[in-house]
Amino acid sequence: MIALIAAAATGPADLDTLTRAVAECDRTAVSRSWSAEVERHSGFLISAVREQRAISDERAAIAERRRKLRLGTGSVGDTEAGLAIAAADLDERQRVLDDAARADRLESETVGYLRQLYITQCNGRAS
Repeated sequence: MIALIAAAATGPADLDTLTRAVAECDRTAVSRSWSAEVERHSGFLISAVREQRAISDERAAIAERRRKLRLGTGSVGDTEAGLAIAAADLDERQRVLDDAARADRLESETVGYLRQLYITQCNGRAS
């Protein structure tokens, strides 16, 4: 799932092309960029929700395994060290997801800003 999040987060709009299109009031290029951004952002959000649910479910499972280990009713293969490693892996996945979400939010804000700039400066004179 991390690969899906990374792929969605690394497929950003070409902000340089979008910036030039806004400066030139190139309606076709700007519209294409906005459509691509909506598709990219939607895909990211769906992947992010799935990954967050998976992380939450796995954290709950580790917590239950730790509880059983403390009570002496845990699985034969469970050890505190093994569960600590599993929890550390989940923490890394969460950091990757959090970083990807921040990058997605920043990109969406930038595209939104450029959209507003286009509307403001190109009103009535778009090509």
